[in-house]
Amino acid sequence: MLKGCADKVKIFLESARALARSQIAAEQAWQASRKHNVEIVCSDIPDLFTHSPTPAQSFIRKVHCAAQEFNKDMVVYHLSQGLANKVKTTKEITQKGSPKVNGCKSVIQKLKPSQASIKQVKKLKAQRDKGEFGWRPLATKVSKVLRVKACLAPETVRRLCVEIKVKKL
Repeated sequence: MLKGCADKVKIFLESARALARSQIAAEQAWQASRKHNVEIVCSDIPDLFTHSPTPAQSFIRKVHCAAQEFNKDMVVYHLSQGLANKVKTTKEITQKGSPKVNGCKSVIQKLKPSQASIKQVKKLKAQRDKGEFGWRPLATKVSKVLRVKACLAPETVRRLCVEIKVKKL
């Protein structure tokens, strides 16, 4: 990118983060800008990439770029930990580790029922399987067991029963 620029050109960036996310890449970009005589000016710290820096400016550039890399690494770490935690809880509950069903959270993930309520739902499902009542009355009864404000839809209760069956409680 810098090779095609004319001499004494200034490139303005919104922040130093826009240039590079790692310290090594930022240093390489700074070296290339010096080599091709292109000045990089960041709006957050304008003197960060000057061509003839003082020792203090050099130190600030290295520390700032290292802090950016640390920040990026922490974001990646937290996201991966969150994803691993979500997969772990989903494996414990159901779905064999896939965190979503058809692009949304599973019923068990949303409602987080206790083991006692799951047993009650299983009993109600067994009664429904015997033909004592249909899906709509089952939905009403399951809503009361799970203490949901609005009555669950019959399809939601059917999916909930499938999830419980997969878990084999």
